[in-house]
Amino acid sequence: MGGGRAEPAERAFVGRAHELARIDAVLEESAGRSLILVHGPSGIGKSRLLQRVEQRCAELGRPVALLDAAALANSEGAALALVAWAGEHPAPVVVIDGWDEAGGGARAIRDDLLARLPAAAVVMIAGRAAPEPDWWEGWRELILELPLAPLDLGDALELLSLTGVADRDRAARLASWAGGSPLALVMAAGAGEGFRPDRPDRLDSLDRLDQASNATLVARLSRRLLDGDVPDERLGPLAVAATARVTTPDVLAAALPGVDAEETYGWLSGRSYADRTPGGLALHALVAGVVRSEIGQRHPDLVRDVRRRLADHLWARAVRAGTPFVPDLMHLIHDPDVRWGIGWDDRIEYAIDRVRPGDEEVLAPLWNQPGDPGNWDWIVRYLREAPDVVGVARDNEGTLR
Repeated sequence: MGGGRAEPAERAFVGRAHELARIDAVLEESAGRSLILVHGPSGIGKSRLLQRVEQRCAELGRPVALLDAAALANSEGAALALVAWAGEHPAPVVVIDGWDEAGGGARAIRDDLLARLPAAAVVMIAGRAAPEPDWWEGWRELILELPLAPLDLGDALELLSLTGVADRDRAARLASWAGGSPLALVMAAGAGEGFRPDRPDRLDSLDRLDQASNATLVARLSRRLLDGDVPDERLGPLAVAATARVTTPDVLAAALPGVDAEETYGWLSGRSYADRTPGGLALHALVAGVVRSEIGQRHPDLVRDVRRRLADHLWARAVRAGTPFVPDLMHLIHDPDVRWGIGWDDRIEYAIDRVRPGDEEVLAPLWNQPGDPGNWDWIVRYLREAPDVVGVARDNEGTLR
């Protein structure tokens, strides 16, 4: 199991020496199951670190699987395939990105799936939030927690140099403005000489990066993309990448009839705000929302047609596969009144999930009331005979509600 299609060229990667040294120690010395939990705000470089770990595993000769948490949580087939793959290797490394998007299925991954992996497996999980208390109750002796801080000034300047910023004064201004956010740094480097940061910060004291400030920086750069920096013929591909959960050449061809899908995919691969993900590419979440909104306001017909074609393509693919591909289809829903059930937003209290072992025992006393057995009689038939068409509600802890 691999990490998807390779990019034309490796992105610049700097810093994280401390974190990589600790991860290396686990990969090189681990004799038993280990769990590495990486966390930090969006744009801090979690996905890039996971990709670097994937490369490191290849160098060490350790089999590695890079997976998407949402797809893993919502696909029994993906979970079974992972267990089967891991069982073929004595010391596999399982890397799971996007933990926050697993919704109600996160607990099942943690409590059920991880327990079925080989005893010498190393599991690495990345998400925005720090580990919840439940992790420490059952996994304390196995956990290495790695919070990602903003890049320091030296690493920020090195990243800017590697991404083409040769002028030292401009690099210093950009580094100060970006506050140590790798995403803001690479986007600022690609924004051209006309981009002038307006924060007069001292260079010897980078601000502590938080989610709100990072989102503000990236939003400004994202809007600039559409103000002359992107040719008109590239608006369609950007609309697709900002709308789809994962973008591939097949997805581009389905959403933009007549486009050269391979060439367009190559162009997207080279954008500083596009990340390689398991199965394809995705615009960074902070960028995708702004780009989708801006294109939607300027070209509403384009965004509407892209969403419609994507929905048709994903549904046809699900029918061919014989299983609903829930994460990709649900990702197209932007109405907050409908989206509440997806569980991919930290503000959402409940999430719709598939039926899992033990659910029937929890539901039985709630529905099998004395004197009114009728409802439970037909509910239990669905649970046992057609669980694929049943959805249950869980809270953010994964508890059935």
